[in-house]
Amino acid sequence: MTARPPHDVVALLCAKFPDTFFCVGPRRAPLARGIHRELGAVLDGVVSRKLLHRALSFYTRDGDYLKALTAGAARINLDGDPSGHVTEAEAEFARAVLAECAAKQRKMRQPQRDGLAALRVAAQKRRAAGGPA
Repeated sequence: MTARPPHDVVALLCAKFPDTFFCVGPRRAPLARGIHRELGAVLDGVVSRKLLHRALSFYTRDGDYLKALTAGAARINLDGDPSGHVTEAEAEFARAVLAECAAKQRKMRQPQRDGLAALRVAAQKRRAAGGPA
């Protein structure tokens, strides 16, 4: 068993379970609850439990996966068959995570308004107060 990054394990899952895992985001569907136990049994010796957990976390934190978590949406098992539904609480959690990510992205894109103009104003104030320019 060799160490792999989570995205390599996701690629393995996409290849081994093409009806359940999708490397292209928009096709991602909510996974069945407890699917990690099934995967652990099927992939025993191929992928460690820790790495499988990291890969599933990587997969389920994707924006397209979170967008698929709408109340009442069908969850799918390893065969791609329906296995339960997304609850309203799960959908609300997904919306909150997406909103938090969007807020972080907006903050990162905001231009710095305290640039050169602010430095000039501060220098003028120091000069007027008799301090160093």
